[in-house]
Parts: sequence; C-alpha cells; structure tokens
Amino acid sequence: NTLWACAKQRYLPQQVLSAPVFISKLATAKPQNAANIAWALAELGHRDKQIMSCITQQALQWDFRDSSSSSGVACVRQELCNVCWSIAVLDLQQHVPDVLQLIASLSTHWSRLVACKLRQLYQVHTWLQDFQLDGAKGLQGVLTDPQLQQCREAWMAQLRGQ
Repeated sequence: NTLWACAKQRYLPQQVLSAPVFISKLATAKPQNAANIAWALAELGHRDKQIMSCITQQALQWDFRDSSSSSGVACVRQELCNVCWSIAVLDLQQHVPDVLQLIASLSTHWSRLVACKLRQLYQVHTWLQDFQLDGAKGLQGVLTDPQLQQCREAWMAQLRGQ
C-alpha cells in the first residue's frame, strides 16, 4: 500500500523498490497488494521486469475458487484486470502469453466487471493490436465479440465524458 500511495503522489521511492526484502515479501503478497504494486509501477512508468515477472507469476496462480464469496471473486477479477493493464502500460511484450491466459480466465467470470475494468481491458486489446504483426487480433478469440464490444463501449463512454 505504500507504493500505491506514492504513485498517487507521483513519487517513485527507489529505496523501497531496491530493498532486497521487497521481492521476497512480494512473493507472498496477497493478490490485492500485488495488483496495487503493479498498478503503482504502471502509473509511475517504472518498468521493473523482475517485479512485474514476480507479480505476473503470482497472478497466474490466483484462483477464483479460493474466494468464499462473490465479492472475493470480484476482487480477483479486478486484480487480474489491474495486472494485465499494468503490463500493457509498461509495454512488457514478453508477458503477452501470460496476459492472454489471465484474460481468458476472466472471460468465464465476466458478469460483474465494472466499467473501469472494461476500459482497462480495452486498453490491453489496443496495446496488443499495436505491436502484433499481420492479422493483429488483440483480444479477439480470447474474449467473445460481445465482451469486446462491452469493453469498447466503456472506453467510448469515457471519451465522451459519460
């Protein structure tokens, strides 16, 4: 939460990120804390491949079934969106297969994603399209056409100020 607060203030605490204990604590962080760290790094434009690799590997292990309530499942969905968005913002192309796998797991738990998460997914979709070569599909095939349309509509609503 310290890094998240620093990102809100647009401050990058190098001493925190470079502390040897940081990575070891990150490996056992709760999903919300790990996702907050990913979001903070993206907000600050800090491309730390080691930290993001650690978070991505954790996210691949998060399990919707570990959540005892529907709100727990909602939190995992939001955290996965934050991690995928952070990877896209930081342009960590080496994590594309992980992003596709994470979003595929989201697509089966779609019903309660909030608009801000749909917008994040649309940004991931356009990021994928930007660097993929011929036949760039973004998230087509990972998400259904109606799901992608929901993401696009949420993005367009934000652009219109709605």
